[in-house]
Amino acid sequence: MLKDLLTKLVYKLCIWRKAEDDDSSFVADEEVKSPKGVNGLLDVETALLFEDSRVILMVDYDFSDVPSWIEGDTETKSISIVQMGGAVANVKMTLPEQEKERWQNLKRVALVSGTGSQKLMHYVSFTLHKAA
Repeated sequence: MLKDLLTKLVYKLCIWRKAEDDDSSFVADEEVKSPKGVNGLLDVETALLFEDSRVILMVDYDFSDVPSWIEGDTETKSISIVQMGGAVANVKMTLPEQEKERWQNLKRVALVSGTGSQKLMHYVSFTLHKAA
């Protein structure tokens, strides 16, 4: 009795289907493509703001693909924004030398993006590549 009740409940929640209920098979949609992100130099206005242990990177650009994380490189002093689809946008700004200690310990960055009065804030991870 309890087993039948649980089977009906699981079946109604679509967690499990009986083998004989194969009349509606799953048909995958056509290939899902990720949004085309920005690859290469992102030639827009940017700004870095520092307050205590927080860092804000402002980029005057509307990303069509969602930013995933920000990378910094101590050797080239470059800053890159990696997007969900795999594109990497290089910001035309360098890591400030006087803030070297802050970059070493930074884990997350508030990324503010958008043009005009429409802004979007992403709180993303920060990864620092160090010279070997």
